[in-house]
Amino acid sequence: MKSQTSKIASSPDSQDSPTLSDHETHPTKKQIRQRAYELHVARGGRSDPLFDWLQAERELKAEMSCLQEDHPLAGVNSPLPKS
Repeated sequence: MKSQTSKIASSPDSQDSPTLSDHETHPTKKQIRQRAYELHVARGGRSDPLFDWLQAERELKAEMSCLQEDHPLAGVNSPLPKS
């Protein structure tokens, strides 16, 4: 019996355009956990852990998307060059 191998077809664009890896576009669980803890402490330790987690995840994703060079707000928070 012959073994069959399957080939995964990819679009031509996927080979030509550079892509960011997952860790560059999505926060890690460790990053989310740290930010959620910071939110919890900022609220005096009286907050819903799930709410803190979801807010931390939203904030970090927004921050990471703004860091991408093609984003319209990329570099907005960067300091101005010294003259």
